[in-house]
Amino acid sequence: RVTGSLWDRYHMRLWALNNGDVLACAHHENLLTLGGNPPRAHLHRVDAFESGKDSVCDDFRANTYKRIQQNALIMGNYKRVPYCSGLAALIA
Repeated sequence: RVTGSLWDRYHMRLWALNNGDVLACAHHENLLTLGGNPPRAHLHRVDAFESGKDSVCDDFRANTYKRIQQNALIMGNYKRVPYCSGLAALIA
């Protein structure tokens, strides 16, 4: 018998800067987990980068963070498919 789960989620990484600002990168992903204790991850697939960053910025804007620059810092991870600008958001 195999048990597992299919996840559909946004995954973000946040980096705190010394001046109190935060850098954010995010993506939307699908993840299938199968059996085991703890379950093992299989078929991790990123299907969108920019919508993940947009969603994170929208969430922070809705929670009183007013100074948000969506393309503030070059991260050097540009990708054509799925498209990723390679730019991180700045949240203050």
